[in-house]
Amino acid sequence: ENSDEVVEFVNFITKGFKMRDQKEILIQDLSVPEEIVRYKKFYVYKRDITFGSPLYFAPYFTRPSGEIEGISSISKVLGVLTINPIDIQSFKDELLIYANNEILLVEKWLKGVKKPDSKEKATFYFLASPVFLNNPLKKDGGREKGRGKGWIAGYIPKNRCVTFEEFIKRLASV
Repeated sequence: ENSDEVVEFVNFITKGFKMRDQKEILIQDLSVPEEIVRYKKFYVYKRDITFGSPLYFAPYFTRPSGEIEGISSISKVLGVLTINPIDIQSFKDELLIYANNEILLVEKWLKGVKKPDSKEKATFYFLASPVFLNNPLKKDGGREKGRGKGWIAGYIPKNRCVTFEEFIKRLASV
């Protein structure tokens, strides 16, 4: 159980299994200033180690973030790596594949991962440029039981994914 090979195999199997789950749009709270800059300027989303890959990422800017509250953009997830940031140069070939050989996008991603606050192994989502929404999408308000069903309410848990169908319903109601 403690051998590196077994741990690596279990991680591979878990990752492969979870990759088959349909995860359409990952929604996560974003309020830390460094992470907002990483997303907006470098098109990278950093988080603790996780497995799986959603199709899109939509940050929910919280009140303390200083941004307009809600989901104001959505980005296509082009690739995901769980790495130590100091090793990012070793993955340049993978990044070029993710970016369809757009060197400027890869350079942007490299700068986003290399930021000085990046010291520990983490999962990085490499994103296409964001598509901005006309009106930000908000969490379900109120306190009644069952609010946010299929959507988001209050605290957004880690790995909160919603379907395109639910996302579009919310866009249509704004």
